Amino acid sequence: NQKELARRFIDAGANAVVGAHPHVVQEYEVYRRVPIYYSLGNFVFDQYFDEEVKKGIIVKMLFSKDGFVSAEVTHTELTQDGRVCPRVL
Repeated sequence: NQKELARRFIDAGANAVVGAHPHVVQEYEVYRRVPIYYSLGNFVFDQYFDEEVKKGIIVKMLFSKDGFVSAEVTHTELTQDGRVCPRVL
């Protein structure tokens, strides 16, 4: 499963794991001080049939020579005309 695979990447030395494809924002977690974002959702896409597929996130990560330091998440939302509008929560 994706959780096991992401953790294997980290065990092999990854500094971060970022997934995509399910067209919805999925959970994130920190494993061994390394961030895992399972899915960022949609940023540019033509699906409007459900509120969840209109949502996405942009993740800005900061790293040092010692690894992951922090992450900043910006939420996005698709509009009917196809524009992405960052929204502040």
